[in-house]
Amino acid sequence: LGVSDDLYVVLADITAKYGINDNCYYAILRCESNFQNICNTNGCGFGIGLAQIIPKTAKHCSEKLGRNIDPYNLEDNLECSAWLLANEGTDHWGYPKDSPNRYYKGIEWGSYDCWSEYCL
Repeated sequence: LGVSDDLYVVLADITAKYGINDNCYYAILRCESNFQNICNTNGCGFGIGLAQIIPKTAKHCSEKLGRNIDPYNLEDNLECSAWLLANEGTDHWGYPKDSPNRYYKGIEWGSYDCWSEYCL
């Protein structure tokens, strides 16, 4: 994977907890952030952390999980993204080229073309 042993353990635990496809989850994280806990190049409003969670999505996860989710916190970022993948699918990380949902605030977003082969 190209991640530290500590991060690998956290990722293995979270994929097991939510019963999600680890190859799909790892591909999303690699494509979104290359496993770096960073803000999106367009600013933090466009994605935060390993899973590139936007603030609105973090609020959604907070409501669904019944606790505050801080997208800047690594564990919260992973908890939110794993819950999303398990319960709402991959739409939070992009759409195919022919989808009208492929654009956000006029910017083409998501990494569908990068991870989709691991998740379909």
